[in-house]
Amino acid sequence: MNIIIASDSFKGTLSSKKVNAIIESSIIEKYPQFSITKVSIADGGEGTVEAITDSLSAHIKTTLVSDALCKKNIEAKWAIFNNGCDAIMEVASVVGLNLLDKKSQNPCYTSTYGIGELILEILKHNVKNIYIGLGGSSTNDAGTAAVSALGIKFLDSQYNPLPLGGVYLNKLAHIDISNLNPLIKSKKFILLNDVQNILCGKEGASFIFATQKGATAEEVILLDNGLNKFQEILKKDLSIDVSTLKGGGAAGGIAAGFFAFLCAELKSGIESLLELINFNSIISKADLIITGEGKIDDQTKYGKTITGITSKAKNIPVIAFCAILDGNKEKIKKDLGLKNIFSVINENVSIDMSLENAEKYLRDTVTKNLKNITYIGL
Repeated sequence: MNIIIASDSFKGTLSSKKVNAIIESSIIEKYPQFSITKVSIADGGEGTVEAITDSLSAHIKTTLVSDALCKKNIEAKWAIFNNGCDAIMEVASVVGLNLLDKKSQNPCYTSTYGIGELILEILKHNVKNIYIGLGGSSTNDAGTAAVSALGIKFLDSQYNPLPLGGVYLNKLAHIDISNLNPLIKSKKFILLNDVQNILCGKEGASFIFATQKGATAEEVILLDNGLNKFQEILKKDLSIDVSTLKGGGAAGGIAAGFFAFLCAELKSGIESLLELINFNSIISKADLIITGEGKIDDQTKYGKTITGITSKAKNIPVIAFCAILDGNKEKIKKDLGLKNIFSVINENVSIDMSLENAEKYLRDTVTKNLKNITYIGL
């Protein structure tokens, strides 16, 4: 049997590479004759750069940039691939929510400035395309701090520069793009995105994502008002309308900001990554594909990793492992085109304890269901 193992990370618990390795070793222990190929996968969030470097001949780089609070420098990983034509970076490596302790998580004051610094470094290299994974950010400033590092000025009514942070967009009155780095025009920016939310409103960046980034209910309203003000001034000063941009709310509005100022193209993160690594070729002789994500629920069908995998699989059976399965299993299986889903949560202990021991419980779950797994692939 030829098996492809291509799981996303179990966010905050196990990396894509680790999940793949656990599943492989659990199967090989019982069926050493099987041929298994592991493929690191990500949908634009944490692990996107690693997924590319694992699958392609890529040169990994590290650059010191400002963290989300602009209080210290951190090492951000990125990579050059495709014979030097393309570069890839991820927002999570610069302003990832996981990089801040709980007390520091507040999207009113976190900023994307370090992302702009990283783009400046990439601009020094002779690449044509810059891919940016958007998932996992701690910010809500529409990427304004990032593009301010590239020369754009965001000013209040007295033409003073705004402080960094999403909450200060409420005072935005003018946008000056006259000093935008000229190298921007010679590059193509591709945003790897896994959400469909627009920038503002009840389905926008602030109301849907800011709470999990540390904002209170009152702060969510302030942040949404700030993005509305940004949207308003952008249209007034530059005649650019991002109000209906599908996916514009990704990464605290970075998608909308980069669309406006960098002429960036928004693409599905998982579909783009699968295309870059030539996933169709990898699975061409597969009898079974095993994938996974940290959480599988009714939202998984909207541009997440598993949807990308099953759309490529066509007639190849696909099963998935997850840490948490939330919803009607049979309905989710049907919606995603999966033959089966296996959750690693141990019903005899708490969810927190299960996640703390995710490696053990994943291994146990694979071993327990080996007969079902191999039957599906026959």
